[in-house]
Amino acid sequence: MKVFISWSGTRSNAIGEVLRNWLPIVLQAVRPYFSQDDVEKGSRWSSELSRELRESQVGLLVVTPENQNSPRLLFEAGALSNSVDQSKVCPILFGGLEPRDLQWPLAQFQAAKFSRDEMTRVIKTLNMQCGGAGLSPDILSSVLRKWWPDLEEQITQKLALPVLDDMIRPSDGELLDHFHY
Repeated sequence: MKVFISWSGTRSNAIGEVLRNWLPIVLQAVRPYFSQDDVEKGSRWSSELSRELRESQVGLLVVTPENQNSPRLLFEAGALSNSVDQSKVCPILFGGLEPRDLQWPLAQFQAAKFSRDEMTRVIKTLNMQCGGAGLSPDILSSVLRKWWPDLEEQITQKLALPVLDDMIRPSDGELLDHFHY
């Protein structure tokens, strides 16, 4: 099952990379798409990104205090909600953000604070979306007990990174100009 990980900014990028690497360890049927690593060199990033937005069954938005109003994050959330059956788009909140801090359009989605309980709910949602390839509840519970400490430690390290304004990705204008739905 394809999962699109949306990010914007340095800390969000670092957190997204951790999620990209951790998710398939916990749910082997999950195939995360993370543009920083998954756009092949020499490919047209806009075409590839557009295809992934359309084909992903779930979107995870890495939301931090510094990127919650990023045009890129808002655009990808909208594209995912229009492309994903039953709109499985989940903002994951980092850096002390609360669901009440989100503005429209992100506020329309069921957000999850980064915590063990909330992330367990997110992983259970992903597992259900995997259908027959998902794990049984007992096995999923065991896998989460085993791998949660690694995720929590890595995310804590990434949240300690300094906040930078660079975006590492094409400008918002370039991104929005290349998409045609």
